[in-house]
Amino acid sequence: MNTKFITALFILIVICINNFCQTEKSINFFASVHDSLLFDGADGISTNLQMTGNECLMKAILVKGNVTGMALTKVAVRNCIGEVIDSVILPRKRLLKEGDMVLAGEPVSTEHSADFVMLQLHEGENLMFTSGKYGGGLIGVKDYCRFPPNIVMTLDAGKLGMKWNPLLPKSVTICNEVGCLTINGTEFSLEIVKEGDVTTEILKVYEGSVVFEKKLNVAADEKKRLDLTSQQTKLSEDFQNAKISMEEFVKKSKELQKELRDIYDGRKITVNAGFESRITGTDNPTEPVPLDANEKPWWEE
Repeated sequence: MNTKFITALFILIVICINNFCQTEKSINFFASVHDSLLFDGADGISTNLQMTGNECLMKAILVKGNVTGMALTKVAVRNCIGEVIDSVILPRKRLLKEGDMVLAGEPVSTEHSADFVMLQLHEGENLMFTSGKYGGGLIGVKDYCRFPPNIVMTLDAGKLGMKWNPLLPKSVTICNEVGCLTINGTEFSLEIVKEGDVTTEILKVYEGSVVFEKKLNVAADEKKRLDLTSQQTKLSEDFQNAKISMEEFVKKSKELQKELRDIYDGRKITVNAGFESRITGTDNPTEPVPLDANEKPWWEE
């Protein structure tokens, strides 16, 4: 009797432990996924990414140095005693390597001038990115999988290059704190240079053309307009008081009127192949100037 009771009790304990492990296995699976994503996203990139099957992905064709992004990664699933029983693919923030599928919409960053990555969006659409000589780079790519397929990007720091198939029915808009550009089939370089509190955006076009536009800054533009208006008033007073000649009055008036028009009319220009333009601080894009005839795109060096 005692033997039968002990045997039955043993069987019951085994069943309970098995059920507990099965339950704990499910709990550990979801907990490990959740906890790892929380840890990976602790710096603010993402805290609760989940795979939906509709992710917009870029392929890392070439990686040099340390480039960080959100890449698809195989994650082990363990049971209640720590054994690996399965694996899942999840987006994880980590150093990228060649062949990685990188999640668009999450930042890609570099730290040093030697760090470099080439990402392929589709065949004929390649994006090259590095920190540039000042170090530190951050870029975000999103929306290129949607329809209509217009790509929106942000370049906060670093140097960006793009080779774009002109036959692809897509436009690309890239913005940072001082300006934006729009392309539709071209090859160009865009670099962000920060010196103190002043940011300069340098655009170089190698094929096709790019629309280069200063971002709207109502407060700064209004301040500049009021300053120019004040200068025009002072100029008129000086002429009426015979402090300046008619010729000087006419000449300076034309210059001031041109600056007033340029506040709005000069906000946007088209830069063609073989030329470069810059936006510095709150200024409008500079008139395009020719590139050095021997200059090659930086990613070919």
